[in-house]
Amino acid sequence: MSADIQELMDKNAIIELIIRLSYAFDERDGAKMRSVFADRVDCDIGAQGNNGTAVVSTVDADWLCEVSIANLSQFDMTQHMNGMHLVTVDGDEAKLTADVIGSETAAAP
Repeated sequence: MSADIQELMDKNAIIELIIRLSYAFDERDGAKMRSVFADRVDCDIGAQGNNGTAVVSTVDADWLCEVSIANLSQFDMTQHMNGMHLVTVDGDEAKLTADVIGSETAAAP
């Protein structure tokens, strides 16, 4: 297989991961969520709610999944959509940049 074809396959596999993650969020499926992560995860949650300063840290994947499920569980429904996928592959490492839109519906009082 040519290197170009392998790169396209690798990029597609990375994009599938974020799509799987979006479904896992909406289904509150911790096992599915955990399956997309390595044991340690570099998180960049951007500058929202942090005085314009991006928050970037490396966290334990199990912890991230537990916190995510707990946060999502406060809503009746969620819908996470993503697009504008930009994937850079460098050997055994890849970087994905994507726009993610999350909609939440709170429980009625």
